[in-house]
Amino acid sequence: MSRILIIALVSLCSCSITDPYYLNLNNERQIELTISKIDTTNEFRNENIIDIYSINSSELDYLLRSNSNKYKLLIFFTNWCPNSSESVPVLLNDLSKIDELDIILISPDDWVRKKNYLGYINKYLLSFNIYLLDVYSYGEKRNPHYRMRKFINEICSDCNDIGGFPSFILYDQYNFIIFKHTGEMDTNVITSIMKN
Repeated sequence: MSRILIIALVSLCSCSITDPYYLNLNNERQIELTISKIDTTNEFRNENIIDIYSINSSELDYLLRSNSNKYKLLIFFTNWCPNSSESVPVLLNDLSKIDELDIILISPDDWVRKKNYLGYINKYLLSFNIYLLDVYSYGEKRNPHYRMRKFINEICSDCNDIGGFPSFILYDQYNFIIFKHTGEMDTNVITSIMKN
C-alpha cells in the first residue's frame, strides 16, 4: 500500500516541474522583465527604437488598422525553435526590402523571456519590434502552442491549419487574410501573392 502511495506522489510531483525561468521571480526581477503594452491612444511606434511589446488580439487589430502599407504580414516564431529562429532572420532581410509590406513579429512566449528576445534582436540586427503574447489574455508558462492557438482563434476563424513555427498570415489593404502558411517559406511566395 505504501509503495502505491509513493509511486502516486512521485507521479504527481513530476507533473509540476517548474520552468526555471519562473524560479526566483522577486519583485525586482519582475520589474526588470516588464514588457510595455501597445499604446492605442497615441502613435506609439518610433522607427528608431526597436523593443519588445505585449500584444493581444485587439491591439493587433489596432496595428493592422493604423498601418499605411498595402500588405501586412504576421510572422509567428520563437527564438528557441531551430527551424524558426534560423530561417526568420534570413526571410526578414529579404522581406524588409518590399516597400508596401509591413511585418509584425509575434512570439507565443511570455514576459520572462524578454531578455532572450532582446538578445535575438541584437544577434540578427533586426529592425522590427517583437510582440509577445499578453499573459493576461493568453495565460503564462509552459505551453506556447496553447497560447498561440488561443490567439489565432481570436484573430482568424479559418486558421486551424496554422500551428507551428514559423507560421505566416498575410493581410491585404482591407485587412482581409489572403494567405496563410506554416513552415519555412521563400520571399517569392509573398511577392507573387502581392502581385496577384
